[in-house]
Amino acid sequence: MRNKMKKKTVPKSALYFNDELSVELAEKGEEGEKRTAKIVGYSGKPILNHWFWDNLAIDIQGVKFQGKRIPILEQHDLYRKIGIAKKPTKLENKIEYDDVTLLENEFADEFYNNSKQGFPYQASLGVKPLRIERIEEGTSVEVNGYKLNGPGTIFRETIVRETSICVFGYDSHTNSEAFSDENGSEEIEFEEVSHEEEEFSDEKGDTDLSDDNNENLNSGGNEMNLEELKQQYPELFTEHENQVRAKVQSESGNNDGEFSEKIQQKEKEISELSAANEDFKQRITELEKNEAIRRERDTKAKADSIMEAALSESKIPKNLFAKIRGTVDYQKYCTEEEGFKADEFSQACKDEITSWEKDLGDAFTDSTPSVLGVGGSGESSFSETDEDGKDDDAVVDRVLQFAGVEPEGK
Repeated sequence: MRNKMKKKTVPKSALYFNDELSVELAEKGEEGEKRTAKIVGYSGKPILNHWFWDNLAIDIQGVKFQGKRIPILEQHDLYRKIGIAKKPTKLENKIEYDDVTLLENEFADEFYNNSKQGFPYQASLGVKPLRIERIEEGTSVEVNGYKLNGPGTIFRETIVRETSICVFGYDSHTNSEAFSDENGSEEIEFEEVSHEEEEFSDEKGDTDLSDDNNENLNSGGNEMNLEELKQQYPELFTEHENQVRAKVQSESGNNDGEFSEKIQQKEKEISELSAANEDFKQRITELEKNEAIRRERDTKAKADSIMEAALSESKIPKNLFAKIRGTVDYQKYCTEEEGFKADEFSQACKDEITSWEKDLGDAFTDSTPSVLGVGGSGESSFSETDEDGKDDDAVVDRVLQFAGVEPEGK
């Protein structure tokens, strides 16, 4: 076994690890509400098939904390502060914060309210490894009371910098795209303990475990990460695929038949995942379309209701309602940012009706006796025959002509 100090550049998401998150919210005190939570940051169990470290375990015996108080963030974002945890006084093969005090801000409020309603958050540990041990394939090591099978990695000495609450975590069990945008890479210096010196080196020297353009790699599960990588970053996918082929070929002893079989199996898995992804996208598109149709129907119904209320309160005869409906286009008062501006639409309806009332009043003042319900005091109305013996429709047509509207059928 050899020890060697090394510097490696790794994606920042390779230093975040999710595990269980149990939340026990408490409301204490009569004068005010003390909001607290209990978080299991790491259960001590091996994280299997991690997308960067293979099978991985953090040795609890070598865990240190960066300070006496541990920041609790949202999704490892330094600008989204959730709470403060006291440094655990005793670690029994797991990292657990018994008393997390939640802050008074919008991010903590959202976490608290969602947790009270049962939202299933996960925890994600932000760490910096100081001493790393590589476990060879075919061997196993006990850590934290669990057996870790190689190939894998053990963080023998680790600094815990912060713990975050997340919708999805960062290890290989996560299939979410929530963390596809990472903030670049980080150079870490650590002591490597390895049975084989060649484990992290080749003929040209140390091999960097990361890619120069790794800042946008998805940190989710192995298969989903490959599919997302292929779609979004084809050049990086090709490079990664070549590395996998070379590794499989090396492990198979250059046996072309075995190598070909493994590649075919991987390609089949990728193809199946791609088909499942496409089906998921189609379902999401259909849901979005149905939601858009529902919102449009609701908006139109609300607009019709506003116009109907304005007409009911007006002096316009009811037999003209059908002609006035639709004269104000509600879609002109809908924007992507603000939605349906009901107040502006309502005012436009009132302005339009006021204009009709004025035109109807002028028309009957100039050409006919005053019309009841339009502000006049005469005895005629649209429900009776005018002084010339003409019926209601003729009167309506004449009023519309005075108002500048061509009667229907003319």
